[in-house]
Amino acid sequence: MGDDFDEVAETLREPGMGTEHVAGLLTSLVLLTRPRLVVEVGAGYTTPHLLRALAQSATERRRDAELVRAVGALDAAAAARRDLLVPHRVCDPDDPVLVTIDDLSDDGSSARRVAAAAAGLDLSPFLRILTRDFRGAAAGIHAEFGPPDLVWFDAGGAVDAADLLAEYWPVMRPGGLVVLHGTQWTIPVTVAGPDGPVGAGGPRAGGGGRHVRRQQCDCGVGG
Repeated sequence: MGDDFDEVAETLREPGMGTEHVAGLLTSLVLLTRPRLVVEVGAGYTTPHLLRALAQSATERRRDAELVRAVGALDAAAAARRDLLVPHRVCDPDDPVLVTIDDLSDDGSSARRVAAAAAGLDLSPFLRILTRDFRGAAAGIHAEFGPPDLVWFDAGGAVDAADLLAEYWPVMRPGGLVVLHGTQWTIPVTVAGPDGPVGAGGPRAGGGGRHVRRQQCDCGVGG
C-alpha cells in the first residue's frame, strides 16, 4: 500500500493545518493500544492513516490469536510472545472500526473526499461516516459500536472541544484516550468522573504513558 497510500493521503492534506505531524502520532497510538473503536471528529488527512493503522492492528491481532490457539511446541520467540497475550482479547472476532464525524460545513475541507480515498485503498470495511454535528452523537455511537477507546478531535475551537469532552469522556472505555488538535485555551472544563465531577483547565500530558500502558493491557498485550 506504500506509494499508493502516500499518494492518496497527500490529496487530503491541507497545508498549514499540522495534521501531517499528528498522523504519525495517531498511527502509533492505534498500534500500541489496539482500540476496538476510534472516533474521529473532523474528517481529512488523518482519516486514511487511522484506517491503515486499524487494518494493521487487526492483522496483528489475528496473528496473535493464531499463536494463542497454537498446539504443540513453540520456538522461544513465539513462546515469549504468547506469554504476553491475553487470550480473550486477542481472540476477539470483531475487527476495529473508525467512526468519522463531519458535518461538511467547511467548504474548503477535504472531508468530502475521504470516502472515495478509503475505497481506493480498500480500507472502507473499517470506516463508518456520520455526516452531522458531533454533538448529540455519542450515545448513538456507544449503543451501536460500544465505548470509544480513542477519540481524535480535529474540528472547531475551545468551546467545541469542551463540548466534546463533556459528552464523550463519560462514555469512553476506562483507560481510553482523547487527542485534541489545538488545545491552547484556559477555560475551565468539568467532566463526569467515577467519584463525581472533575474540573480541569486545558488538557495536560502528565500521566499519558500510564494511560497508554493500561490500554495496552486491555487490548491483550502485556501483563
